[in-house]
Amino acid sequence: MFKAAHLFFFLIVAFPVLGQEASTELSKGLVAEDRGDLIEAQRRFLLVLEAGLTEVPPVVDSVAAYRIYKLSARLDFSMSTGFGFKEGLVFLEAAASQGYPPAQFSLGSLIAQAYVKKPEEILVRAFAGRFDSRDAHNLITAAAEADYYPALMELAEHYRHGSFGALQDPSYAAELEGKGIALALAAVDSGDPEAAVDVAMYIRMGRGLEKSDEAQQEMENKATLLFEARALAGSVEAKRTLMFRYVKGLSNISELEARAKAEYWAKGYLEGSKSFSAVTWVASLYADRKIGKDPIVVAHALYNFATTLDDSTEYAATTRDELGKTMTHTELDLARRLARSCVEDGMKGCLSQFP
Repeated sequence: MFKAAHLFFFLIVAFPVLGQEASTELSKGLVAEDRGDLIEAQRRFLLVLEAGLTEVPPVVDSVAAYRIYKLSARLDFSMSTGFGFKEGLVFLEAAASQGYPPAQFSLGSLIAQAYVKKPEEILVRAFAGRFDSRDAHNLITAAAEADYYPALMELAEHYRHGSFGALQDPSYAAELEGKGIALALAAVDSGDPEAAVDVAMYIRMGRGLEKSDEAQQEMENKATLLFEARALAGSVEAKRTLMFRYVKGLSNISELEARAKAEYWAKGYLEGSKSFSAVTWVASLYADRKIGKDPIVVAHALYNFATTLDDSTEYAATTRDELGKTMTHTELDLARRLARSCVEDGMKGCLSQFP
């Protein structure tokens, strides 16, 4: 059983005293996360948790704890901070212990993955001796009872196959799946792009909906439109998502048009975030020639600029130097001038000079 004292001990050991005022820190943390300032987001969420744990009795803010777990699962965050998945699990368990459905579902799903035929070693080490497959089922059931549609869809699989301690009951599985699909579609209708992504996946897999390439593409297009609406309203994270969606070719437009749109949203993501993770993510797309007309020059410039932000792991410097070995003197000169522009003129001025 997870206790608030466990999280309090972890915070005392892992982090310095952060301060006491947390009345608006959660919203500030969510805003920082959306704009890609992940380290600032973590700091704000930790403030919220610290404030709750100093109360009598201690209170764990489930949303703040869950958001810290989600940060830890991001490669760009863990690479730049050293705060990774293992550390994030402490916060996931804390959020799940408070009955927060997304955390219950995430923890249940991870425990379930520790009991497949060839589990990942990190999951075995994290959960062996503390949780069993029934705990996975119980956590997912609790989230499903709160009408969290991803949990309903996963629970349906438990009953369809009679796994994780559930009875084999295909009729009940279909009932759960139908309820999950209805909730997911309602979320899409309310403007949730993540729900549209999920529904597209359910169509592709034939889970609760008939398989149809046409219907799947229609839902992917819907997701893109909803993300674009969110991005135009100012969401930096939505711009990041759109960048990757167009790179992956999830919209039924030409490759040339998708490449142009991917670069458009990549630039929007850079201008909105200006963080180390944003700069290196976009640089990697240029380096892989996924976007841009002169991509290697831009990639080198962005990795060079990233070294001025936060390069404690020397990732940006190392990648910049490896790229430099493949470039001509003329290309290197252009890249270095572009990097100087990023420093001297700011991101907006720098972007205006991209080839």
